[in-house]
Amino acid sequence: MSFMDMKTKLAGLMAQCLTDTWPDAQGLLTAEEIRGLLAVPPDPKMGDYALPVFRLAKALRMAPPKIATTVVEKWSHEDVARAEAVNGYVNFFLNRVNFAAETLESVLKAGENYGSSDMGNGKTICLDYSSINIAKRFHIGHLSTTMIGHSLRRIYDFLGYKTVGINHLGDWGTQFGKMICAYKLWGNEEEVEKGGVNELVRLYVKFHEEAEKDPALDDQGRAWFKKIEDGDEEALRIFNWFKALTLRDTERVYKLLGVTFDSYAGESFYNDKMDRVINELKEKNLLTISEGASIVDLSEDNMSPCIILRSDGATLYATRDLAAAIYRHDTYHFDKCLYVVAYQQDLHFRQIFRVLEKMGYEWAKDCVHVAFGMISYEGQALSTRKGHVVYLEDLLEQLKLGYETSDTVNAYFVEDVEIRQEYVESSYVMNLGYIAEKLNETKEGEVTYTVTAGDSYYSIAADYDMSMEDLMKLNEGYDPKILRVGDVLTISNAVPYLTVVNVERQRYVQDVAYQVEYTDDASMYQGEYKTTSPGVYGKADITANVTYINGEETEREVVASVTLSQPVTEQQLRGTKERPTWYPTGSFSWPCNGVLTSRFGYRSLLGSTYHSGIDIGNSYGTSIYASDGGTVTYSGWMSGYGYLIIIDHGNGYQSYYGHNSSLVAAKGEKVHKGQLIARMGSTGRSTGNHCHFGIKLNGTFVNPLNYL
Repeated sequence: MSFMDMKTKLAGLMAQCLTDTWPDAQGLLTAEEIRGLLAVPPDPKMGDYALPVFRLAKALRMAPPKIATTVVEKWSHEDVARAEAVNGYVNFFLNRVNFAAETLESVLKAGENYGSSDMGNGKTICLDYSSINIAKRFHIGHLSTTMIGHSLRRIYDFLGYKTVGINHLGDWGTQFGKMICAYKLWGNEEEVEKGGVNELVRLYVKFHEEAEKDPALDDQGRAWFKKIEDGDEEALRIFNWFKALTLRDTERVYKLLGVTFDSYAGESFYNDKMDRVINELKEKNLLTISEGASIVDLSEDNMSPCIILRSDGATLYATRDLAAAIYRHDTYHFDKCLYVVAYQQDLHFRQIFRVLEKMGYEWAKDCVHVAFGMISYEGQALSTRKGHVVYLEDLLEQLKLGYETSDTVNAYFVEDVEIRQEYVESSYVMNLGYIAEKLNETKEGEVTYTVTAGDSYYSIAADYDMSMEDLMKLNEGYDPKILRVGDVLTISNAVPYLTVVNVERQRYVQDVAYQVEYTDDASMYQGEYKTTSPGVYGKADITANVTYINGEETEREVVASVTLSQPVTEQQLRGTKERPTWYPTGSFSWPCNGVLTSRFGYRSLLGSTYHSGIDIGNSYGTSIYASDGGTVTYSGWMSGYGYLIIIDHGNGYQSYYGHNSSLVAAKGEKVHKGQLIARMGSTGRSTGNHCHFGIKLNGTFVNPLNYL
């Protein structure tokens, strides 16, 4: 008898005890319900099992402590040494002699089948694990997912489930066109057959080395992949041969591990199954366009969008994984589908499962990402006599691979990384998992930030997840009360220990700017323009080397440009009529002389209030001037502002001049920039002589300091 069997037996005995004690009661707990409630107490002194009886209170119209006491009084069974009633719980103490004897008898009788069950009878579990890449070596990363997935499969088999092991091969992408190109140029059948995957890897590396000297090779690689897509007989023959070689190589590893699969349906298998996904997403209005790409918006789930199609119409991993999930459910009718993949893909799978839910697939809840982290192996260490230095090289390559794509032409570290073999004391030896963990961590560094319009010390500190105090410590030379556009601040930021530079060859269509031709028009003012015939952007096919540093684009070098369509010149009328003095210039000047006494935004004066402008303080009667030309739309008293002037500048801007002692400009008057319009005072809600100066843009107040 196992501990779980004892739990089932105890639940049955308890159900019978309840029925015997209260034979006429309705709503008593069933054996199955009791089994679900039985729990192992945190302290062995509290028993081997504990059962809460609170759910019986309503059915028996009795307080839980009384129910527990009654059960204990009635309880009697040789498998339970004693039962105790404690505050609405019944604590069971097993007869350990009987339990041990029954358990040993069960073990001897069942043999290797001890612990198995039929709980999974009639249920199917799909497991996606290993997922090797075609034409690449089986490495330690594959070992983790392979063994975890295989172990889970054996457990489910032992519990009576029907399991389906799926090796989702990485067998699609431009890299396979490059592999074929490399084989045709520098390989031969005999060497590939003899060397297997190692020879394919050598050819792949050579391709990228040669492509750096001759970028045209990339085009040849893409051409071969296009042949694979189009079903070219020779291309498919070589491609399938590479797949067979890879599987032959890895099968030796799988045989040693005792691992088998029911399906090797990889990425290429779903080429003809993605249209269904895309069409279904469109029909259900789940697909939207963002920057040219087709996405499913997941912002309501606090997730970034799930990209289904790139701007060039190409599918992505998400598209294939959605198609794979639907196919697996249609084919195997699984009760649960497990994806044994490293934790770095957690967001990807959360996106996939959520999209399936939004598509209306109730079984999406049965899809589970079984994540795992970095695995450490004893003895696999740097600088030992066993020569494990080669594994560190592989580890560094893996760090770079995290940034590489099928379009990568070069990847390297900015830092000088030296690897040498030495003999050291064992206390200094670190395992590979620990090294990888440390190399993926970040160290504190310092970067700069240039202040833009609308910034504040508070917003900058919040954006960089730091305190105001720390920000000011790094910028002691700055006045914390004054922040100007263009100021360069020092910011504390996380800097990686290793900096990976990845150069990708990308091809895309880019807009070509059109020219503008002007025709003078004496009926329009100087500075006014009117489009009579809009321009049309041209199109160019661009090939560029794009440089990324730790995943962030830093440089884009165009290496080829082919014009697809010419731009169409735009025709505009250009005003030549001399502007009147009151015509707005489009820029603002300070409305008066004085000292800045209050800034724009929230302030603590009279509680937390919002200040819609700036205050400029000076003596009573100081002249107030129009900040720019325009028409006075208000000149009079307004609650809060006191005597107020409002000027409409005719370009979406309005300027406000409040708390004046007297008004010079009248409503409807056209005023020029720098014209006297009022005199300073302290009317309205004011604490002293000053000019309240505000600027509205399209009906919303903005910070005037960004315009002065």
